[in-house]
Amino acid sequence: MAALPCGTIVGHGGGTPGYRTISFHSLDGTRQVTVDWTDWGTDADASPAALALMTAALCPS
Repeated sequence: MAALPCGTIVGHGGGTPGYRTISFHSLDGTRQVTVDWTDWGTDADASPAALALMTAALCPS
C-alpha cells in the first residue's frame, strides 16, 4: 500500500538486476498502472519520475 494525494493505492514493486517494475491500482479497481524502467549503468534515481507518472495515472484530475 502507498499513499498518493488522491488516496491509498495498492500494489508492489520488483525487478532483476538492471530493471525495476512497480504496479499499483486504486482501491476501487478502476485505475491501474505499471511502470518499468532500466537502471543499468546510471546513477540517476528514476523513482521520483515513476511516482509522478503513477500519480498522473491514478489520481483523476
